[in-house]
Amino acid sequence: MAKKAQTTALAVKNDFPISIPDDETREILEANLGGETLSVRNLTRIKIPAGGGVVWSVPTLEGDDDMVKEIDALILHTSVNRAYWEKPYGQGESGPPDCSSPNCREAYGDPFPDPETGERNPHIRKCNDCPLSKFGSARDNQGNPTKGQACSMKRTIFFLYPGNWLPMVINIPTASLGNATDYLVGLMGQKKKIYHVVTRLKLQKAKNDKGADYSKVIFSKAMDVPESKIDEVEAYISEVKSFLAQAAEQMVKERDINGADHPQEVRAAA
Repeated sequence: MAKKAQTTALAVKNDFPISIPDDETREILEANLGGETLSVRNLTRIKIPAGGGVVWSVPTLEGDDDMVKEIDALILHTSVNRAYWEKPYGQGESGPPDCSSPNCREAYGDPFPDPETGERNPHIRKCNDCPLSKFGSARDNQGNPTKGQACSMKRTIFFLYPGNWLPMVINIPTASLGNATDYLVGLMGQKKKIYHVVTRLKLQKAKNDKGADYSKVIFSKAMDVPESKIDEVEAYISEVKSFLAQAAEQMVKERDINGADHPQEVRAAA
């Protein structure tokens, strides 16, 4: 048993290179970016596969994606958010949403333009009071009503992937929000912070109410972060937390078909 514990600790230490920003890392940023500020656009995105795929595609520096059935991630930051576009995906300009929220509580925008002039009056709105956040408010690309929410909800997750110092990011779509919340609440029940464990992400094929296949994300704990690494992880989180929070807010206004609501009944996460 002692030998197994030692092996696990070494695996976490080698696979998740926690490097607190210092003179060396700042020199690397300067050398590679030439003074350009690191932004969320520079972070690698992991997408949910289409058509019910159960294999992750992880981009590599060599250009050939790694195809893996599970991702072991050290989650650094996570937040739920909402965004609403009046026109369906692919039917109009891919500009900012008509209304959006970085926390699923308060949103800014005007999803209900004046019927005569088309003018909008953006202002702060309460998500819980908005009819577009209710189940049954969504419509498909043909304008037919569905069981989903017109204002789509997703969870943005920033995480470290084995062998990569910079965070990666994934948007968890509506149909998998219940799984994510159950897992996060389960960790709370054990008094564990999300970055005190290594989280395993797997994909499971499912069908919506129209019979179309889609991929559902399954969450589980792969291992605890060794006690000897906790302080180092906490220090790293302290350094990058502000950047990741700002990055999450920027991503709310990006349109991503992989984060679109599936036309089926799902449990809300917030």
